[in-house]
Amino acid sequence: MKMKNNSGFTLVELLAVMVLLGFVMTLALPIYSSVYNTIKNTTYINTIKTIRMAALDYSANSYVKDEVKNSYHVTGSNDWCKTVNVGDLIKAGYLKSDNDYNDQITDLYTGLPLGYNSLHNDIYEESTMSLCYCMNSLSVEAYLTKDLAPGQFYHKGETVRFFETSGYYKFRIVSNDFSYDELLGAVIKALKKGEYSVTYEGESFDLSSFSSITDYSTENTTFITTFNALIKLKYLSKEAACNH
Repeated sequence: MKMKNNSGFTLVELLAVMVLLGFVMTLALPIYSSVYNTIKNTTYINTIKTIRMAALDYSANSYVKDEVKNSYHVTGSNDWCKTVNVGDLIKAGYLKSDNDYNDQITDLYTGLPLGYNSLHNDIYEESTMSLCYCMNSLSVEAYLTKDLAPGQFYHKGETVRFFETSGYYKFRIVSNDFSYDELLGAVIKALKKGEYSVTYEGESFDLSSFSSITDYSTENTTFITTFNALIKLKYLSKEAACNH
């Protein structure tokens, strides 16, 4: 009599396979997530570089270079950078849009048009490329303009613009991803509890510089100035190549 060949898996074998797959996924997911985030950040920074080169091409092939250069020599002028919108660079043919309906390049992190930063009540403010005349190289440099302000999220490798007491723009490179609002909230929460240190995204912050401040509102200029100085110290310590 011919015996029937039962080649199926038993319940125990299926459970063992499922457990093994779960174990493999547990090990693989963090690695995949890390690789994905690295690729995403690299792609984002390369996109910024592409926009930067487009802005420089724009400045080299128009009146912009002379306008930026001449504005530096205006007596009493503390703003000698000219700005150009990402959308304008696309319309002028220096960039290619990745959207069939709008002149835009999509931000991989937000899904919004690159160059727009979320403010309050879902209102978006368009930021720009700053074209600045560099004293050290006697040439024009380009930066994606981002200021230290609520509603902003900053990515590693970007540049942030701010005024020094000298009245000139300074640009510093972001050393790691951070959210202005999230960090601000963590600092305020710690200070209200009487704590002068806080950890945000694995980074430790010394809040002793806030010891004489009691008003932790965004309307308090001293508080915000101290908070911005903390950001500069922790995330914006490296200066961009073109500083004036």
